Amino acid sequence: MKILFIRYLPVVLMLFGACSEVIVYEPDAEEIALYNKVYMPRANQQVTNTALSLGGEAKTFVYSAYLGGSSDAPSDIAVTFAARPEKVEEFNTANGTNYKLLPADSYTLEVPDAVIKAGNRKTGNHTLTVTPGNSLAMFENYILPIGITQAGTKVNEQLATTYYTFSVSYARGKVPRELVLSMGTNWGNIICNGVRGSLIIRNTALDILVYTPDDEGKFTNPPRTVGVFWDASESFYYVNENSVVVRNVPPYAGLFSFGVTQDYGLPQANPFWLGDAWNQYVIIPFGEYFLTVDNSGVLRRQPVLSNVNAAKTEVGSGFNIYKQVLTYQNSLLALEPNGNLWLYSMSELAVPGARRRVGEGWDMYEKIIVSGDDILALDSNGDVYRYNFNPLGYYPVK
Repeated sequence: MKILFIRYLPVVLMLFGACSEVIVYEPDAEEIALYNKVYMPRANQQVTNTALSLGGEAKTFVYSAYLGGSSDAPSDIAVTFAARPEKVEEFNTANGTNYKLLPADSYTLEVPDAVIKAGNRKTGNHTLTVTPGNSLAMFENYILPIGITQAGTKVNEQLATTYYTFSVSYARGKVPRELVLSMGTNWGNIICNGVRGSLIIRNTALDILVYTPDDEGKFTNPPRTVGVFWDASESFYYVNENSVVVRNVPPYAGLFSFGVTQDYGLPQANPFWLGDAWNQYVIIPFGEYFLTVDNSGVLRRQPVLSNVNAAKTEVGSGFNIYKQVLTYQNSLLALEPNGNLWLYSMSELAVPGARRRVGEGWDMYEKIIVSGDDILALDSNGDVYRYNFNPLGYYPVK
């Protein structure tokens, strides 16, 4: 049996009787007009954000136009590309964002006036070049809608605009940092942020030390010893400016609550014991809640300082891919083993929203710690660096 393929859109093949009989439905001019419109192929793709650094390298992107339908262009079709500033407010309203229009002196279109040649279906692939200059502001987010503003035939307006978004931050490996503490490679094995910008350390003697910052945010003051031979402790968690919790090692893995005195002492709080078997969870104190992540990556919330058996509400999933998950203000920071750093917006009920990548290269550190608005990063030499962190920026630390 010979099968015939007829190239036409739309085509309806109805086979009746003998295999060789083919009836072809040919659309009329009105139906053809529904498809024969010019559009931008990349307008149908998900918007991806690009990090720009002031004075850094230019970024290039490809744009083009395509003629829909099944027929090649019967004659040359002129296509004009340009920025569409009026689309910025429309995009922000639809997506709950607050992008600013990328300044005109920050980009160039290789070919503003392109042509779909007769007998073809598309323009060439042309280059949009974005060059970060002095007109861009650090930590600002910009958007550039590039669209078909004029064409020698009808335009598919739903696919006539491609959006490019940008975050302005530091160049890769050029993020400023400050050395604030040098402990040496034999410093100990537990480090946690404490109240009033302090750091809680367990040293190799298993004593608990508290380092307090000076006026410049450096830990130049001698540490205070606030606990002796805490051998059963496994990890510390900052809860708020009045309390921390300490999880012990398995098999019991109990969680215990401590207050914090003015001189950084750690008296037992009430309730003191919050149950055992907390090693089945990653613990993330978040405002009025404990957030927990189990081995399957499910994120749940329960009241802060509540027992391990307290009722839990599932609020997210997929969090087992991260090396660390930390509270940052009213958001979550999540660090992947490969060094990518993500920020999750959070609702008042501790439900995570969409994540946004805010850094890369953080795998150069053993651990990161949130301290106020800053990030402290511990390296393998026992050095601690302070990064002034702005969640609107992008931090490629290496």
